[in-house]
Amino acid sequence: MSLYDKYHSDININYMYDLLVQILNKDIGEDISNNDAFKKIFTDNSKQIFTEVNSDVLEEINKVLLDKHILHFTNLLQLNKPKDILNDNAKKNYNQYLFLTLSSNSNKGTTNLTPFDDLAILIASSASFYSALSLSIMDIEKHLNSKKH
Repeated sequence: MSLYDKYHSDININYMYDLLVQILNKDIGEDISNNDAFKKIFTDNSKQIFTEVNSDVLEEINKVLLDKHILHFTNLLQLNKPKDILNDNAKKNYNQYLFLTLSSNSNKGTTNLTPFDDLAILIASSASFYSALSLSIMDIEKHLNSKKH
């Protein structure tokens, strides 16, 4: 069997993809085993890598294949991480704001929220709107404080 046939065989490509899946899962906690888009990128790139790498050793070509995809897929997956962090921050800010608002209102003997309080809660609970406007709990508190004076 030629080097070309060994490298492009389903056995080799599937083995290398499974290895990539294991490494990404271990290193960054992402499972791409059932992600058809990543599998297609991997398979398509494997053909190009074979022609670019000047080696007659299967292991060397496989190492380049693996190294390039670890870097490429890690970068792609990490691009999505800030959104998750922002969503978590938005939830925390919403909960903090709601707690502060309800605590403050209960000390005054009322549980009625002002129209701005409703808007602030809506903004804080909507992660995409929240991220687009880059509001934080500090911005909301500053606005509330300026309205009191």
